[in-house]
Amino acid sequence: MLKSSSKENQGLTFAKAFSILVCVFLALMCSLYAIGKQANSPLGKSIPISFLSDAEEKEREEKINSKVANLFTKDEKKVELGNKLFYEQNSKERPINLAFFHDPDTAYGKVGTVLLLNSMMKYATEPEHIMFHIILESEEKRNSTLDLVRRMKKAFPKIGMGTGGTAIHVQKENPQFNQLFRRVKFRSSLCRRRKVLMHHFCLPDTLPQGIGKIIMLDTDMMLQNDITILWDLVARQLDDEHVVAAHKNCKQPYRRYFKQVGVSKVLLPDREYALAKDQCSYDNGLTALNMDSPMVRNMVNATLEMVMNDKIFNNLRYVACTRDMMNLVFAKNYGVEGIPSEWMLGGACYKGKNLIEKSNLVHFSGGKKIWYGSCSSRDLLHEAKRLCKNEDKSGLTCESSF
Repeated sequence: MLKSSSKENQGLTFAKAFSILVCVFLALMCSLYAIGKQANSPLGKSIPISFLSDAEEKEREEKINSKVANLFTKDEKKVELGNKLFYEQNSKERPINLAFFHDPDTAYGKVGTVLLLNSMMKYATEPEHIMFHIILESEEKRNSTLDLVRRMKKAFPKIGMGTGGTAIHVQKENPQFNQLFRRVKFRSSLCRRRKVLMHHFCLPDTLPQGIGKIIMLDTDMMLQNDITILWDLVARQLDDEHVVAAHKNCKQPYRRYFKQVGVSKVLLPDREYALAKDQCSYDNGLTALNMDSPMVRNMVNATLEMVMNDKIFNNLRYVACTRDMMNLVFAKNYGVEGIPSEWMLGGACYKGKNLIEKSNLVHFSGGKKIWYGSCSSRDLLHEAKRLCKNEDKSGLTCESSF
């Protein structure tokens, strides 16, 4: 009986001891956990944390933001255009940039623009790659032009599906252009037409930088073939040396620009303005330009420098004004072959049927505009009226009939 009681006491003692050991172990683990947690806090570390200053933190955020921004701009650099549309600058397949001046308040805008667009889209094989650049004289003409753009998108839905689209640009002037205009405006009737001079001389300031090559068209033209052919034939061939291409006119050589026969031989012979008097000149109704070239971007300053020279200024005829000055400034930089004759038939309403049928582009230069209804070719007049009325419902409709 005593032995049984002794064994029970030993069992109780062992259980108490075991319970005490478990409690001590748990207490020790809790202490270690608390110490470890304290060590992970800034106050518990033996080596203190060095926090960034405000300037360093700002610099760090800017670097992060820059990296994030580069994710969107590394592969494609986008330029915002006048109507908030974008096109890819680094695309392998650059857009076919076509620019024209639009005045919605005149026959050139109400009829000429529509004829140009309808005839162009009739033959275009790559409309999705065409990028139209519509140039305006002032901001006040934007709303009516936005209506034209909406009509274009509805009539030509393929525009903008690739690298193409439509953009509106308001002409920008600079002090050099204003000085140039004041210098030449009394030399001829065409020189007094400020808007005409702005069409070309304000292009570098009006179009976005990095646009590349463009074809500038007048709005008294009609296409009779695919504009892509002309783009590949002329615009793509421009380089750093030959930065401008236009129709080569050997019937009107450079000597016509000077009042004194042979004076071109003595005009600043050490400069690029020195010309052979029988050298062919170039028209500028249809012009391809490499807008990335420094020579093109600087053409206003170069032209101003030229006309500020009294010897040149007093001997120039200024018959066509813009054309005359551009011919002299870019004398050595025109594409040698120029735009082929089949892509430029000037004075179309004065020409016969055979010439018109052979031409890929007709230009209603001179006094006879197609919308006046006074055109020698009845077939050309009929086609223009058909395009203007949008008889096949595949284009735009002119705002006024003729």
